[in-house]
Amino acid sequence: MIQKNKKATTWTLVFTILAVLVLVIIGIALAYKYGIDIFPWARNIPTPGNQPINSTETIAFAYDLALNDVEYFDGATRYPFKDGKIEVSDYIFDKTPINDAFYNLYYLPVRTEKRIALAPGFGKNIYPQDIYNRLPQLDACILAIFTYDDVYNKRGDVIVKLVARSKNPDCKNSRSYGDLSVSLSGEAKIKLVKSDLATLSNYYTTLKSSDVTKIITEVNIWRDSVLSNSITIPYYNAETKITEQAAVKAERNGLYLIAFLTKK
Repeated sequence: MIQKNKKATTWTLVFTILAVLVLVIIGIALAYKYGIDIFPWARNIPTPGNQPINSTETIAFAYDLALNDVEYFDGATRYPFKDGKIEVSDYIFDKTPINDAFYNLYYLPVRTEKRIALAPGFGKNIYPQDIYNRLPQLDACILAIFTYDDVYNKRGDVIVKLVARSKNPDCKNSRSYGDLSVSLSGEAKIKLVKSDLATLSNYYTTLKSSDVTKIITEVNIWRDSVLSNSITIPYYNAETKITEQAAVKAERNGLYLIAFLTKK
């Protein structure tokens, strides 16, 4: 008798759970049909995958690489966010996650160091003659990008170390004959090695871009190499009442990264 009561209780529990699930499914279906937002918290959970935006309007975002600041871009003019949001067509965009997405795309990745062979005679117009005459043949090692502003460098500046020509790819442990900094706009400056060929100046000297053309070109390629990755932009779809996301490619335009969510 006790065993039969246990079986009856088990089946009662199973049927109860199934009945509740059916009622929940019916309730959600009716809510969706009549546009009732029964789970407002769920709108903040992005839908997995890529959900392209379908709009006749140009929807894009421009990210200032130096200021770490994003604005809405209609293809011609940039507009700041109002109260941290902007609404276009049926889409609502929050500034903070979009700004973070651009920063993470460009400044978060660790780029691989790159060694460049410089032509004979490099540095003749840069170093004092007595120092230049004692320099070895130089290579340029692109080491790192600044992700913040400090006393001497700005966000986006790239540090390049001048080292002696060698088959050893290691750069960090090689003696520096000059530390360059190349800005986002292509301006270059250097901490020159002193006459002892062992220590560097504490201050930067501005360089003519024509004296370091190859280095600036290689730095730009190295710096923008991360743009082969996509950027994921989250947005709230007022029609579906859920947060979705679009994965697109960003392109460099001067001091800005531009990401178009709709076709140009």
